[in-house]
Amino acid sequence: MPMSPSEIAIRVKRFEAECRRRRLPLTPQKRAVFEAVASTDRHPTAQELHVAIRRRLPDLSFATVYKNLALLSSLGLVREFRIGGGVSRFDANTGVHAHVYSLGSDTLRDADVRGPLPLPKGVKAGSVDSILLVYYVH
Repeated sequence: MPMSPSEIAIRVKRFEAECRRRRLPLTPQKRAVFEAVASTDRHPTAQELHVAIRRRLPDLSFATVYKNLALLSSLGLVREFRIGGGVSRFDANTGVHAHVYSLGSDTLRDADVRGPLPLPKGVKAGSVDSILLVYYVH
């Protein structure tokens, strides 16, 4: 499902600010990769992103897409995770949310989380960097 233009704009502004803060060049390739991830909640694979971005940048290599996805993940602007078949999927929604993975259709979607998530014994809330909560459904 496409994201709203205002949500995409918020994500892109955050991306631009983080690149400026870290003095990283805002290359057309890096921008295209981020915008492609940020414009959907489908959790695309690197291959899906490569196909989509090549419509705008036909000379873009898969290696460039993957390199930029790794950079964006390391900056915390995109989350990478493996669900179903070990294929990496990417998500620009870095806020607190869960996922629902459909085993039959190999699709992944966001799910709102209501209330605080329970923490394992001995884990302090301030020490948690991220949580990946996935509901696997038939």
